[in-house]
Amino acid sequence: MIPYGTDSPERGRGHIVLLFASMLISPTATAALTGLLTSFGQTLPPYLETPSPLFVFGILYFLFENLLWRWPPFRWVQLVKVPDLNGCWDGEIRTNDRNFEVPYRVRLEINQTWTRIRVRLITASSGSASTSASVEVESPQGAALAYEYLSEPEPNAPERMQMHRGTTRLILSSALSIW
Repeated sequence: MIPYGTDSPERGRGHIVLLFASMLISPTATAALTGLLTSFGQTLPPYLETPSPLFVFGILYFLFENLLWRWPPFRWVQLVKVPDLNGCWDGEIRTNDRNFEVPYRVRLEINQTWTRIRVRLITASSGSASTSASVEVESPQGAALAYEYLSEPEPNAPERMQMHRGTTRLILSSALSIW
């Protein structure tokens, strides 16, 4: 997976929210853990007395990066605007080598976290993988996924097909139920 850019300001805000949450959770967790151990007649060793805010931030960041960013409450309060594109999408493309007249069946596989993404396009005769990407949420046409890819033909591909690099920009529609 590769890091992707976005025009949404959410990552700056998200890091600040995680930082403040970790500063609140750290002393609360220390008090709760100390109270729990005291009730059993135990104490924490000196080197484990406090889960530091940095440690808590790391745990919160890991959870947010991989899971929490998808939760609807974070979208309702506009903390997260980047759409969750994870999944397999079947469709068709038309290319300029056939004057956009012949449709090709494709499968688009997207694996995404809050800051990383992998886009793979598969056809009967080739496959491509993203090498850079961005997700636009403030575009006048609507949200868009733009990525650069490296395409590699399958052994059964027509002879005219060559390995190549290219770019794609997909406008996302709310009718696709990807939000």
